[in-house]
Amino acid sequence: MYNSHTELRTLLLAAMRVVGMGGGDASVESTAKQLAKHLDQAHLDVLKQVVRKFVDAGGKADIKRWMQAAEITALRAGLLLCDDVDTAVRMTQQIASESTADLAPRDKVKELVVYSISESYFRLREQLGIQIKV
Repeated sequence: MYNSHTELRTLLLAAMRVVGMGGGDASVESTAKQLAKHLDQAHLDVLKQVVRKFVDAGGKADIKRWMQAAEITALRAGLLLCDDVDTAVRMTQQIASESTADLAPRDKVKELVVYSISESYFRLREQLGIQIKV
């Protein structure tokens, strides 16, 4: 799996290379060859369309920030599912060292606490039928 932002960047560049929109170093070329083996023409056509849109939009991606946002989303989902801020914070602190998104544990906890009092969190709880415990 691709765990670091560097690996994901290589995969992005390789996907662009597969459809003829970009170059890269030996790592990108190698990854592009491996990726191409798993794509039939229909998937290549779709990939080309997506890459074209990406390039037309400026072709810039902050993969590190995307990974951080994905991790924050996972933390929020964990809070929603466990329905307990203390548990979510404790688990966040325990898994902090395994993260590849470069977010400090303190920042993750802050994100959870801020989210736990947000309107969007309360709306999701209501939609899922989760009642506030008194």
